Amino acid sequence: MINALFEELEEGGFTYDISHNSEGRISRLFIAHLLSIKLVKAFSDIFVMDCTYKTNKYNMPLLDIIGVSCFNTSFYSGFVFLEKEDEENYSWALRAFKEIIGQGNQPCVIMSDRELALMNGIKNIFPTMTNLLCVWHIEKNVLANCKKYFGRAEDFDIFMSSWNNVVYSTTEDLFEKNWDEFESMYIEKKDALEYIKKYGFLGKKSLLVLGPISTCILAIGLHQELKVLMPNLNNICKFLQEI
Repeated sequence: MINALFEELEEGGFTYDISHNSEGRISRLFIAHLLSIKLVKAFSDIFVMDCTYKTNKYNMPLLDIIGVSCFNTSFYSGFVFLEKEDEENYSWALRAFKEIIGQGNQPCVIMSDRELALMNGIKNIFPTMTNLLCVWHIEKNVLANCKKYFGRAEDFDIFMSSWNNVVYSTTEDLFEKNWDEFESMYIEKKDALEYIKKYGFLGKKSLLVLGPISTCILAIGLHQELKVLMPNLNNICKFLQEI
């Protein structure tokens, strides 16, 4: 099975890197097509990284790395099957990705959701670049975790509108003003405010650094396509043929 996988990768024009666990089994697998590597080297400024899980029979989280070109299009840059979502695994994946980029083509920006293990890995492997949070993921998380604290849909809609005023503040002064108003307005909704503060999206005197929604949407389209493909495939080789 493993030899068949490696043959499929090589015949399909993929480069790969692997890591074994203490039992000698493959615990991590980095995959990138030669065409993707050319695109990565040509458009190495911005990448979006997101992990999907529970979508393959191996129960391995899959880190999807997506590049953004100067033509405002997105492309698959690489895939990494991980043993688990922790800083060690993410750091291994990022080192493998760094190898294919090359020393002269280090990214300027990597966008991600607020996965602390991934963010720490990015900081360690790419210390000079900027890690932006994906505004789409942040809004999705707030919607999923704060709606339950509001009895009426209209009240929650107002909450989200006020929240967006904070998120899209264009200066630090405006951010402070909008945050103070937001916090005062929802002082009674302690659970909702605590969720936002706990997960580091916002806090007093800390401007939220967000990636542009247009870039997020470009990457999300490819990521959603990947999530549709994965559950319907029986093996990695077939998955590679589909992308």
